[in-house]
Amino acid sequence: MMRNLGFGVADISISGPLVAREIAGPCAGFGPVSYEEIKECIEAIRYDPSISTVIFRINSPGGECSRLFDLVDDIYALRSQKTTVAVADDSAYSAAYAIFSACEYRYVTRTSGVGSIGVVSAHIDESEMDRQKGVKLTYIFAGEKKVNGNSHEPLSSEARSDFQAEINRIYGIFTRTVARNLSLPEEAIISTKAGCFFGENAVYAGLASAISSYEEIVSQILSDNSILPDTSTVDPEYAGIDEGVEGIKDDLNDSGMGSMYFDFKAECASHGLPDNLLESVRMGLEASQYEICDRIKVYSEIYHLCMASGKAEKADMYISSNHDMDYVRVDLGEELNRNEAKIFSRNSAPQDDSGQIQKLTLSISDIYAQRQRHIMGIQ
Repeated sequence: MMRNLGFGVADISISGPLVAREIAGPCAGFGPVSYEEIKECIEAIRYDPSISTVIFRINSPGGECSRLFDLVDDIYALRSQKTTVAVADDSAYSAAYAIFSACEYRYVTRTSGVGSIGVVSAHIDESEMDRQKGVKLTYIFAGEKKVNGNSHEPLSSEARSDFQAEINRIYGIFTRTVARNLSLPEEAIISTKAGCFFGENAVYAGLASAISSYEEIVSQILSDNSILPDTSTVDPEYAGIDEGVEGIKDDLNDSGMGSMYFDFKAECASHGLPDNLLESVRMGLEASQYEICDRIKVYSEIYHLCMASGKAEKADMYISSNHDMDYVRVDLGEELNRNEAKIFSRNSAPQDDSGQIQKLTLSISDIYAQRQRHIMGIQ
């Protein structure tokens, strides 16, 4: 599980489902990874002065809650003594994401998936199967709730309520822990709705630092003892994400808006989009299937085209409806032709020999070209 790679670097490989304690018996060493095993590796590294950096290489769907958060706290505390790096190679979901988030530097590959920050349990009702088999169980017990939630009876409302309360309690520990690890508000973690995020969308959501593979990370650390910079940024005002890219779309999801964590406002501002269009951009991104940053660039072009054509008020509709540039050019061109848009005022407009004002109309592509020349400072 743990290897010393030399030059002050060690890695811990976490692959498979996660359980609290190692499973004994013939499958020992081949079954799920236990928090107990990971803890032993961490303690060995903590007190080894020859190791300065530890890489957690993770490929896990998650696992048990029991003892998870104690382990996560240990990894988080390790930051003060060692450089901690996590690589989702190629998944870190649920309990595995809690471990991933505890590291100071967090990387995903282009196909990695992370997230699923939630808690789940299930009740199996076998009472109908028992009936069909002619089996009837009678519990003899003391303590009013002793047999609540047993699988041979339908789940009672009281038992369900008790179970839900515990699920909510564990969920609160989970979201608070991840929020601390990522230095984000807890509301931002809750707004992920336990969704899964992949590749660059995980970075936009603030759930990962950057895109890189395990091999690249190891090579860079060993070659110059450096860590790739953290490229994720957060705009807490725009926190909110759903499942996958729908997720990063859904609540601002998003959006790179990512919210979570990519600075959505700053990205829009960098393309000249004013604050009053942020809601329209959010709506457009929800309907978009394209990469977030690319789409924001298109919205910027739409906005500036509307400004150039004197139809700034239409930018809201075009962007929120996620129209493309071809549609906008045609629609604006038709409206300009319908209204015989004048480019000059009456006092400055050129006149013909009879003194009548000449009506000038330009194609939408001409207007756009003029606007671009103006922006570039070309007269």
